[in-house]
Amino acid sequence: MERKVLQDIYGLDFAKIDYYAGNNSMVEQMTDWYGLDDSYSSLFPDIGDDDPENSFSAVPYEKGSQFMFYIESLLGETSMQAFLRAYITEFHGMAISSPQLKKFYEEWVTTNLPENATTIIEMTMWDTWIYEPGVAPVPLDLYTDAVEQGRNLAQQYVDLAGPSPETSTSVSRAFTSPPNYEEYFDFYGSQKLAFVQELSLMGEAVDVELLEFIDSDLNISSNEINPDAKNEWYVLGIKKGYQAVLDPAYKWTGEQGRSAYVRPVFSALVEVGECETAQSWCNDYCHTYNVYVSSRVEKSIVEGCSAAEDEAGDTEDPSDSGTTGEEGGDGEPESGGASALLLQHYKIIIIMVGAILLL
Repeated sequence: MERKVLQDIYGLDFAKIDYYAGNNSMVEQMTDWYGLDDSYSSLFPDIGDDDPENSFSAVPYEKGSQFMFYIESLLGETSMQAFLRAYITEFHGMAISSPQLKKFYEEWVTTNLPENATTIIEMTMWDTWIYEPGVAPVPLDLYTDAVEQGRNLAQQYVDLAGPSPETSTSVSRAFTSPPNYEEYFDFYGSQKLAFVQELSLMGEAVDVELLEFIDSDLNISSNEINPDAKNEWYVLGIKKGYQAVLDPAYKWTGEQGRSAYVRPVFSALVEVGECETAQSWCNDYCHTYNVYVSSRVEKSIVEGCSAAEDEAGDTEDPSDSGTTGEEGGDGEPESGGASALLLQHYKIIIIMVGAILLL
């Protein structure tokens, strides 16, 4: 519904680039968190005995929005508007189930578009969209010139960067600003996000020196006001070891309590082994988040850092086992790192029960 309103106000290009950037974020979560074949990447996750909060992600928002976009391609814009009005009139103030929505949709199509109703209902593939895991079952046309502007600017920065010096690490690379780099400042928020996302996808072609140069042109670390682009930039910088993002990212995690912003930042810290930093930031800010967000952040630190400790332990020389280097004066392991964080927050009870509404 939000993107439908954005489309009516700003045009289809604006809405499409929001779809594009949102889809990138969703696929990244699907891949990193549970896998494209997992039920949690569907619009009807099979939670079973798991904690319901573990199924929470961008999937219901992005895949659900894409489903509505696809339905509009079948109904046409005018009919889609009529369907949405009928839906809101029928169910305002209520939470309904997917079967209820499916029944209402098929009855509405049969009544209002009788000549093509059977074909439309078959092409909707309702059960496939709702119950099958993974990305959208039908490729959506999300291409716009606005998307390409963001992606192309990222590519130009990479193409214009000189090769990394092979003879001496003390020699700096040569960089050239794209001739149109100032267009960034007039980008839509989602275009800026697409720009940073494209940099994230470029692997080793993007390094600390390039990020520093881009920052000297665009001042993303200190001056960017779009929250999505800024958050993505902080995550990218942390993963690449770009130290200049740490201070603004620390401040950002204290200003924001939204899961979509703070969790990726903490996860990035854990991913690169900055467990002490992640714990310190969480000690400062986690108590200000709601219980769902704080518990997810704390769990990611505990699990991620414990896994890293276990992996490091597996690589240690067996002859070193049993030493007192990691023990306190009384012979017991010192409390610290992820273990201390777990003990500090063991009383937190996670409660998240919700219904996901596609519209």
